[in-house]
Amino acid sequence: LLLIHFASVIVYHGGRFAERVTTLQACCGTLCTAFYISIVSTVLGPFQCLSNPNHKLTAQGYQSVVCWDSSVHESMITVGLAALVAPISFFVFCLMKVRSFPLKMRQGDTQFLGANAFLFRFFSPNMYFEPNNKESLGFSILK
Repeated sequence: LLLIHFASVIVYHGGRFAERVTTLQACCGTLCTAFYISIVSTVLGPFQCLSNPNHKLTAQGYQSVVCWDSSVHESMITVGLAALVAPISFFVFCLMKVRSFPLKMRQGDTQFLGANAFLFRFFSPNMYFEPNNKESLGFSILK
């Protein structure tokens, strides 16, 4: 992705990287969002243990690894915890962007919106409304 971005900025935009950084951020954010669940599932794999008829827990993806009782599982947990830094960092990044969204929209910052389109592309102000009493009654019945 970085090589493609680098080449396209040089060829099509005359090497003006500062102007095109929002495009790179939007592409990276879209990719991270697309693979977020599978990455977190993989990273948390060592923590998913299954009970066996012999009353021992084994790792779900690796039936030969005994959970919490082997050095192999300890190393899997260590790697899993270290790898968990990336998805947690992305989640915190997204929270910070969502928190700053109202201020940036009041300022009319279109670069912010373009760079973070992977978070806000489905946002629509008309989705938020005050229901009248009939609608409130309908929502409470559906619950």
